[in-house]
Amino acid sequence: MLQIPVGNPLYSGLHFVRYHTSMPRHTDAKIRELCVLAVAAETQEDIDCVLLELRAALEEHIQLARNSLEIQRASVASLVAISRRA
Repeated sequence: MLQIPVGNPLYSGLHFVRYHTSMPRHTDAKIRELCVLAVAAETQEDIDCVLLELRAALEEHIQLARNSLEIQRASVASLVAISRRA
């Protein structure tokens, strides 16, 4: 839970907005499924194939996380700018 320092002038006048920050479930589910397939793979060829897909899924997940963080950063910067004008 976010603790707001009481009496700190930096925080007075700021309006806090809670953002939905969880990652899309499709990437989580895909990564879990690929991990299960990697463990269950019986041949090196199967392992290599699954690991290629897993790497792509992880890269997608990381990119989505970066995009989400950038949106949040921009939102916070906007809120700070608005609060300074008030």
